[in-house]
Amino acid sequence: MPPMLGAVAVLSFVVAFVALRVLLSRFARIALDQPNERSLHENPVPRTGGIAVLAGSAVSFAFGAADLWLPLGLALALAVLSFVDDVHRLPTLVRLGAHLAAAVLLVWYVLSPIHPVEMVLLILAVAWITNLYNFMDGSDGLAGGMAAIGFAAYGVAAWWGGELAFSAGAKTCGRCGSRSWYSAPS
Repeated sequence: MPPMLGAVAVLSFVVAFVALRVLLSRFARIALDQPNERSLHENPVPRTGGIAVLAGSAVSFAFGAADLWLPLGLALALAVLSFVDDVHRLPTLVRLGAHLAAAVLLVWYVLSPIHPVEMVLLILAVAWITNLYNFMDGSDGLAGGMAAIGFAAYGVAAWWGGELAFSAGAKTCGRCGSRSWYSAPS
């Protein structure tokens, strides 16, 4: 791993850790998820940790992923909506509408032009996985575990496929040969 990439990873971790500590100390009592008949957890759990993950990710994106400004902005908008939902319980249709709107913008931005049927299917898939991940988040480590396992699997698959730079999060530009880490497809 290049030294700059390692330093960015450490900085991202530190920002996420500090943000998590601040969120837990300031908002844990306000945004505490009490278990009910639909819950997967038995004890109350804080709901605000995703903001810390987003803060750590934003630090990483600032160092070489300028092409991802829209996905990061959409993630930030959904994080704000989720925080408001954690504190004030928003109606399900409001959350679903926001997830669908973010999915429309993301699919259009990343894959346009695309066949309309494919676009609709991808929009539904992105909104579905967003809701699924949001559901898993309330189940004591399932979301974090799935993220770690999933992205580790991507890294191993890239490594097995001979894409060593991609497995470490790096990308080489096909036009100029420069290398950046974690940038959007060109």
